[in-house]
Amino acid sequence: MISSAILIPVHGPPVAQQLFDQACQPTSTISCDIVTINTFLRHYARSGDIPGMQSLFGLAGKLGLKPDIITYTTLVQGLLRAGQIDMAKNTLRTMHESGLEPNERMCTLLIADLAKDGRKVGLQHAEELLREMGRNKLPLSIVTWTALISGYFRGGWVEDGWDAVRRLEDSQLELNRVAYNVILKQAGSRLELSPDGTPTTIRLFQKMIQDGVRPNSNTYTIVLVPLMRAKLWAEADKVVNIMDKLNFVPEKKELRELLKKVKFRRHLGWKTPKEAVKRRHVAVEKAETEAAAKSRLQGMLGQ
Repeated sequence: MISSAILIPVHGPPVAQQLFDQACQPTSTISCDIVTINTFLRHYARSGDIPGMQSLFGLAGKLGLKPDIITYTTLVQGLLRAGQIDMAKNTLRTMHESGLEPNERMCTLLIADLAKDGRKVGLQHAEELLREMGRNKLPLSIVTWTALISGYFRGGWVEDGWDAVRRLEDSQLELNRVAYNVILKQAGSRLELSPDGTPTTIRLFQKMIQDGVRPNSNTYTIVLVPLMRAKLWAEADKVVNIMDKLNFVPEKKELRELLKKVKFRRHLGWKTPKEAVKRRHVAVEKAETEAAAKSRLQGMLGQ
């Protein structure tokens, strides 16, 4: 009942709190166990309520309840959501000292939480956790890698994202359609351009085709929407051409409407918008500057 009440907007959480308080009373006919603690802890973790999480963790100790893997996972997720990375690390140490070790599922959830915003600090900690999984011989699943790679592309750390893709492939794993769709969606949120002016989403989409992974309606929609929003109609047309070559028949109305717009633009003739041209020039200049700096550094080291 507590878990159901929590999900009811506005009036649900106060009712859940009353039920929880009753379960914690010594005279209650319903005993408060670690499952009850975990249920309410999840509620606090969703909102990153640190005092609430700490009070529940302390209450578990007073009631003689031993935290389990779910307790620690939920607590660490809540701390990460609140941006308290150091506290999350300390919690993991406490977990280890209590005799519990993180499992694959827990680590994957934490990596996803650390990487989801695409921030450099979070991604660095996600990489630390990934290495820790390797040291503990925990298997790295496609879900784990997808979470990390998505974070890199969402944050605009394109080369780091491609490096993570290469590491995934070196581990004998392959991105499937679900993974590609997740990564493409995150990459499309920024629409970074490579030095030759090609959007990252197009490079990822082309790799997906080369890998023999067949796109579905969701894939095409995910790729087309940011391209059309940026008025990169010629790039969008390339995607439609690939769709035609694969004899893909769009079933969803949203995708059919997108295709009509792309084909209408094709009929009018392509005009690259000034903003897109400017972004291409910026990408090329950035690449040239980085190459020149690298060359100077190599020259200095050679002296």
